[in-house]
Amino acid sequence: MLIKSSTEFKEQFELLLQDKTIEKSIDENMAFGDLKHNSYAAWSLLVMSGYLKVVAASLIDGITICKLAIPNFEVRVLYRNIIQNWLGNGYGAEWYQSFLTYLLNGNIDKFVENFGQVLAQTISVHDVAHNPEAFYHGFMLGLTAGLDQRQYELKSNRESGLGRYDIAIIPINIAKSGIILEIKSLAPPKAPKRKLPEILNSLLTKEAQKALEQIKHNQYTMELVQRGFTSIIKIGIAFCGKEFRVAAEKSGQC
Repeated sequence: MLIKSSTEFKEQFELLLQDKTIEKSIDENMAFGDLKHNSYAAWSLLVMSGYLKVVAASLIDGITICKLAIPNFEVRVLYRNIIQNWLGNGYGAEWYQSFLTYLLNGNIDKFVENFGQVLAQTISVHDVAHNPEAFYHGFMLGLTAGLDQRQYELKSNRESGLGRYDIAIIPINIAKSGIILEIKSLAPPKAPKRKLPEILNSLLTKEAQKALEQIKHNQYTMELVQRGFTSIIKIGIAFCGKEFRVAAEKSGQC
């Protein structure tokens, strides 16, 4: 349920993992069948099963509005383990942590190699059919859920420079590298089957480069620069189904 949830749900859940609270309407009479059609039912289920706690509650027009938080450290660890094991997909939590380390250190070649394994084994092309860019955005947020919130701040769709970046990974220690990710998605191109791989590779490569140029042109790194970061990793990722290409640049300049 957590993994297949919407981008909005994942963003809200990320706030909880950062020890923040969120407000949601809670229905004590929800049925399991509601989970397929209503994301609010998921919050109700987590509350009633003890995986979220109610910090405060109020009744507004007959609707119970609750301020929610993760109840304790043990449940927070459980959530992280669920996400890490899913993303590790048989490789284990150690492999997943190595994958994150490649990203955080700007080892793009290793990141791409391992990211390809994650993408190939954990999503279906049917998952991306409705709203591809939103799906990939949520997928990338899920990938970074294993970050230690005491050491990193994760932001999504925030204003910086001349626009809104997709995702920023901001270390508490400014001696480390700050990361900006911009995500693009392409519809499968119409082309003869024998030419499709070559055409798709070209389109994805151009789109990834376009995403990288967008980061630079719109000065998405401005927030990091203002915070005092001297090492910044800019990453553009273009997706089409399970195929992707990455364009990246690591520098001390915005």
